[in-house]
Amino acid sequence: MGKIYHPRWIVGILVVAILSLEIIIPNQYIVGYAYVVPILVASYRIGTQWGKWVTVVTVILTLLCYFDNQPLRLETIEPVAFSNRILAIAALIFSCILSIQIRTYSELAASCQSELIIQSRLAELKTDFTANLVHDLQNPLLGAIETINTFIVGDFGEVTTAQKHALGVMSRAHKMSINNLQTILETCRNDNHGLYLNYQTSNLAIIASDAIDGLLDLAHNRQVQIELVDHSTTSQLECDPDKLERVFTNLLLNSINQSPPQSKIIVSISEKSNQYLVQVIDRGKGIKAEDLPHIFVKFYQGTIGRRSKSAGLGLYLVQQIIGAHDGTIEVEATVARGVTFLFTLPKSASEA
Repeated sequence: MGKIYHPRWIVGILVVAILSLEIIIPNQYIVGYAYVVPILVASYRIGTQWGKWVTVVTVILTLLCYFDNQPLRLETIEPVAFSNRILAIAALIFSCILSIQIRTYSELAASCQSELIIQSRLAELKTDFTANLVHDLQNPLLGAIETINTFIVGDFGEVTTAQKHALGVMSRAHKMSINNLQTILETCRNDNHGLYLNYQTSNLAIIASDAIDGLLDLAHNRQVQIELVDHSTTSQLECDPDKLERVFTNLLLNSINQSPPQSKIIVSISEKSNQYLVQVIDRGKGIKAEDLPHIFVKFYQGTIGRRSKSAGLGLYLVQQIIGAHDGTIEVEATVARGVTFLFTLPKSASEA
């Protein structure tokens, strides 16, 4: 039963039915426009090649049916009726062209939709894999940090000053590894699902101070001072405080890793119209001019060596977070003269 309703049978039946009407009805009446239906069915349901052949057949039948009851002579041709036949033929040809284009666009749309579904699924798998990997790597690092701290406080016996120093270095290294893992996870989530901000009324100076406090141990070990200078009146703004603390942490880590001993890093907060202007200034190794356009590019690490290698995602994440807050960020730097990161943040979430 299914074979009777196959599109090829339908096309054949329609062509025969329309041809029969063409033969029965007088020549001045044109039924050839009805061939558009089998052309569309053939092109869309069967294939473009079938659509082309059906068009050729129907064009020939439309023209021949004009001469079915009269001799083929120029003097017998009625200009109006013949012109209408030519217009019908043109309509059939254009119908074939349009139906082929529709089929092509439909196939392209279906292919793009399939690719989007596959990419979406791959993005989810990538995020899940990264989250599981970060979780599995963090647990032993956290355990190692707890064990090291237990050694430092002397729970396993007396520890010398040199041993405490070595254990502190190990603990800080593990904490840096955890920070890098969190950065990888956050950038992966942001790239795949967008960056969600939990806006709260916060104090920018307190956020910066919290980030500094978390890095004082590392800065002390590197013999680097961090100074917070707040020139603003209230430092109040609408933001996601956790995300902004990550911004300060990443920028300060970058500065600490490049700063020489006995140097100072300055975090400056000032007001600029309806925005806050934040500057993180160091006197470290600086950045080459050719590296500046790429400093916020994902995985980019530059050509100047650092004390600790990272995945090249810290500044990329910073740019993501600042951009999500409708702020801007830029960098000023020269080789051996330090780096200044400048970013702006609107005081209100609705003010850009």
